[in-house]
Amino acid sequence: MDVMAANGLLRSVIEASQILGVNQDKIPVWKAMQEKMPSYMLNENGEIREWMWKDLQDNHKHRHASHLFGLYDFHDPLIMGNQDLIEGCKRAINRRMEIRRQDNGGIMAFGMVQLAFAACALGETEMAYDMLVWLGNSYWNNNLVSTHDPKKTFNLDICGGYPSLVMKMMVYSEPGVISLLPCKPVQWKNGTIKGIALRGGILLQELVWHEKEVKATLLSKINQTVKIQLQGIDKQEIALKAGEPVTVVF
Repeated sequence: MDVMAANGLLRSVIEASQILGVNQDKIPVWKAMQEKMPSYMLNENGEIREWMWKDLQDNHKHRHASHLFGLYDFHDPLIMGNQDLIEGCKRAINRRMEIRRQDNGGIMAFGMVQLAFAACALGETEMAYDMLVWLGNSYWNNNLVSTHDPKKTFNLDICGGYPSLVMKMMVYSEPGVISLLPCKPVQWKNGTIKGIALRGGILLQELVWHEKEVKATLLSKINQTVKIQLQGIDKQEIALKAGEPVTVVF
């Protein structure tokens, strides 16, 4: 997690400095730091290692999934561009879910949210939906009070994690790129979601889908051109003008 966080911070500060035209003398230093960062590792089972210190062994019963940090939100290109690491992350998720299923989902709802975020980033739709069902069925009491463990210990983590997972299944964004329905389960044949903030100062005012059509209305704070794609396949390049809603139909 620490290495992934450092990599993400360096990428962000370099990109921000390049866009803003500041810190030009520091950019080479930061790039040199990037080159010195250790590579992510796999364990003997081909799973991404929880700890990079080789004397420490993975604990798949651990309630967190911190070694998947690079897939929680912004998708780490060092993972997404490496098929071995992608497969290693999938194996780590599967292994932890094997253990969690034995205990009605297992301790700490947000640990499963972390696993589901990672599954969603990898496009593992069935896996992400399976976890969404577990989260919905195991960590709420009949009075709608959310819990830390299955049906016990009051905790609010899932109140943010559950809707966040749903949103990630509906849309993913990077500066200049918007991916619609990247992890939509087949069970959701039609639906609507409104008001999702995207990277680049863009608001997804409304996303509507059914079996024959997908329609998205976008509102940008600035003039910009973005590439928009549906489930990673169909791609369109559209120009957005500041303050003017644009509707895209697939």
